[in-house]
Amino acid sequence: MLYFLQVHNPTTQPQEVQLTVQEAQGFVFAGSKQQVVNVVPRTTHNITWTLVAHASGQLQLPTVRVSCSKLNCSTVTQGGAIHVMPY
Repeated sequence: MLYFLQVHNPTTQPQEVQLTVQEAQGFVFAGSKQQVVNVVPRTTHNITWTLVAHASGQLQLPTVRVSCSKLNCSTVTQGGAIHVMPY
């Protein structure tokens, strides 16, 4: 399963954004759990991770902490839940 996040920079200055993916029970994670992306002015940057479920049932998706030190702000995404069918 692909897990996407879009980061939009509405400012006129490039922004360095730090991303940290939190652990989520029931998933094996492929990709960098911590990364820094540079988002150019007035653009959107797409980040993609691969998640593989190793359990079935209702599973909570991981949350992602997004922070920008230049703007002195941070937020944590709300990880939704999905239902994974058994193999």
